[in-house]
Amino acid sequence: MPGVSLKVLDTRRAFQALCQSVGSPRGGAHLFVFVSSERIEPSDPADLIQAAQRGNITVHPIGGPYHPEIRGICHATGGFYVP
Repeated sequence: MPGVSLKVLDTRRAFQALCQSVGSPRGGAHLFVFVSSERIEPSDPADLIQAAQRGNITVHPIGGPYHPEIRGICHATGGFYVP
């Protein structure tokens, strides 16, 4: 991914690994993500949405400034968004 910082890649990989470890095809899980006030690199959240959906995980971002990408993950997985 050209132009994407290592921190962003680490965050994306960590999110995907977390979805694999807590997700279950049998039942749903809820993942509460605390968003820091640090700037989040804009990116396409499609792979993160797919990771959460494969594990039947509902994502609920909490806190931090408004980020359309994070809200998109929340909306696509049926979570609630609390900025």
